[in-house]
This record gives sequence, C-alpha cells and structure tokens, in this order.
Amino acid sequence: SHAAAAASDIKAFDLLLTKGGADSSPFVLILSAVIIFMNIPILVVATIQLLAFMLFALDKFLSKIGAWRIPEAVLLWIALLGGAAGALAAMKIFRHKTCKKRFTIGIPMMLLLHFSVMVLLLYWEAIGV
Repeated sequence: SHAAAAASDIKAFDLLLTKGGADSSPFVLILSAVIIFMNIPILVVATIQLLAFMLFALDKFLSKIGAWRIPEAVLLWIALLGGAAGALAAMKIFRHKTCKKRFTIGIPMMLLLHFSVMVLLLYWEAIGV
C-alpha cells in the first residue's frame, strides 16, 4: 500500500540521517533523500553510474592498447542520462579525457544539472507540487 511505502521511505530516510553522521556530505544526503522520496530504485541509479564508470575505464584501456574506441558521443550520452558522477570519478581515477573541454567542462556541468534537478524535485515533493 501507499501508506506502507511512505512509512518505509520515512524509516529509510531517518536511518540515513542517523547513520550518516557528520561524515556524510550534503550532496550524498540530498541525493539519497531524493532517491528515497521520489521512489527511484537505487539499483537503477547505481547501474547507470556503474555503467558510465565502466565505459570510461574500458575506453581508457582500449586507448592504451590501440584498439577500437568507444565513441565520445556514447560517453557523453551515458553521462547526460544520469551517469555524470560515475563518469567524473572514472575521469579522475584513470586520468581519461582530462584534456578535452567537452569532458572537463561538460561532465561537471551535467553533474551540476543532475544535482539541481534532484534538489528541485525534492523541493517540489516537500511543498506538495
């Protein structure tokens, strides 16, 4: 039922706040709250992030061995469709695409866009829009 799902969401959010403590960044707390209250399955979000991370890592590996590469458009689209955090993490860890402005400016801008949309959705949910 809807009431049981709402109670479960509130319990999960309370657990997030009490277990998160001072170590949790505001971004992680807000992202988690949006995922919980907007009923976006965490598995979907995690899968998109992991896919973006893996595609960037694979492209870096392919570039090192001189093999066929993943088109830049594919990397940018997966980042835009929700994988910006995973893409940015892979860029930093593997030092990949760090000289291309499309990526060094575009991926952080996508992450900012995703964050802004999440905050807006959370706000709308809070005020009942």
